[in-house]
Amino acid sequence: MLDVQQTIEDTKAAVEILKTHGWGQGQDYSPLTGCYCAYGAVRTAAGGLVITNDGRECNLDVAGLHPMGSSEQTEALRRRNRASNVGRAFYRIIGQDIVHYNDTDGRTKEQVIRALETVAAELGKDPGLA
Repeated sequence: MLDVQQTIEDTKAAVEILKTHGWGQGQDYSPLTGCYCAYGAVRTAAGGLVITNDGRECNLDVAGLHPMGSSEQTEALRRRNRASNVGRAFYRIIGQDIVHYNDTDGRTKEQVIRALETVAAELGKDPGLA
């Protein structure tokens, strides 16, 4: 079931991740720069992408890494669905796929943050957009 409030919280948390860690294009997370793309920040906010203290990525939202029907697989699917919920809301409100929007040539960090803030605000006004 879709939890609109969780989607709003994940979107706002993604904004904070981008403000704190920086923004980049082309990959969810860059270990060289410590920057996240918009969807990488969303995955991190949803608990699906975790960066270890030594800078390695742990993908906790990949269901295929776990035995079918296991609690680990269920949790991975839950994390992936939370990130996907933000992605769907982004598309409905902004009119573009979040990854394509993020990676458009000439796009700026400020534009990406503003778009995510718009998504959170619009979901707060109209939960039907989730």
